[in-house]
Amino acid sequence: MFGDDERYGGALKSTIVKASDKWTKKHQKNLLTKLEEKSMSSDDQRVERNKAFDLLDALSRSGDVPLSHSELHVIIASTHCFDKSVVNTVVQDNVN
Repeated sequence: MFGDDERYGGALKSTIVKASDKWTKKHQKNLLTKLEEKSMSSDDQRVERNKAFDLLDALSRSGDVPLSHSELHVIIASTHCFDKSVVNTVVQDNVN
């Protein structure tokens, strides 16, 4: 994605974003109960993810009903690597 022939000499590097292994689930059984908090193991996370996909599959009738008002969020990350400090790169090399 970012090569050495880029505008700034390959200063941009791809970045891998990973979610933490520890997740906390906050939920209410109904609107009148208090908010409950639960730590989730990797097995619990897998079960909850499968429940979410099953719900999505049921709501869309296995893809037969279009979800026209839904959103997909994508995260793209990159890291800017400097040979010098940020100030020296900007001032000495005139790189913005």
